[in-house]
Amino acid sequence: MAALYASTVVTRGVGIAEVEATAARTAVGRIGADLVATPEPPSALQRDSRALVRRLGLGALVLATAQVLLGWGWNGKPLLESLLSGIALAMAILPEEIPVILTVFLALGACASRCRRC
Repeated sequence: MAALYASTVVTRGVGIAEVEATAARTAVGRIGADLVATPEPPSALQRDSRALVRRLGLGALVLATAQVLLGWGWNGKPLLESLLSGIALAMAILPEEIPVILTVFLALGACASRCRRC
């Protein structure tokens, strides 16, 4: 009797199989469980981009706070109007497109390293 393993494809003929294990009790399941349990340290790119986003977020918070305080205290605008303008400024500064930009630049870099058409 021959053994069949996960992902075995039978292309023709007739056979009878007996299932001995499923899910985490199979070799593939144990490998998957080991991979899930293995912690993956962040890469240098992840650390650097996280630091950049934090710095930009802190800058946005400082500028938005200054906007609120100056608009309310100095210009005499109502507090709600000053808060809304500060929130709008912070939202405009926050780097929402950083993951997209990093993905595009990495793809272009990978393409340029493999071929000269990019």
